[in-house]
Amino acid sequence: MDILNTADALAASFPKVTKESLESLLQVRFSENGGNEYFTFFTAGATDSVSGAELRYSKADGAKKMLILRLHGPSNVSEDDVRARYPDLTPSGGPATGLYLIKKEAWGEIRFGFGDNEGVSTLIFDSIEQEDS
Repeated sequence: MDILNTADALAASFPKVTKESLESLLQVRFSENGGNEYFTFFTAGATDSVSGAELRYSKADGAKKMLILRLHGPSNVSEDDVRARYPDLTPSGGPATGLYLIKKEAWGEIRFGFGDNEGVSTLIFDSIEQEDS
């Protein structure tokens, strides 16, 4: 999986993507895995591209969703690579959570997660916290 190109492709269509379109793009199969009064949760197991994925859909507004991609170990995409591709990033996190670089989008945000100062290990696409316009 080319992480930065995948991030671009998902950013262009998020949050309008569907479970089915994500399955096709990411080559995963999501299965419903519970939820709560606000969200329905779907999970997917390991593939060649990811060690796991989680999708959360708002029960009230299906347009609000979160996609979490866990990559197989740290990737070869460094913090410098991400900053070079996306210059307007906000850092977040700390020693307990690891570093996240956040890219704001009109629909929400993309978070690039780094474990132990190595390459990208997690990608999160989040439109759940986006304020209604």
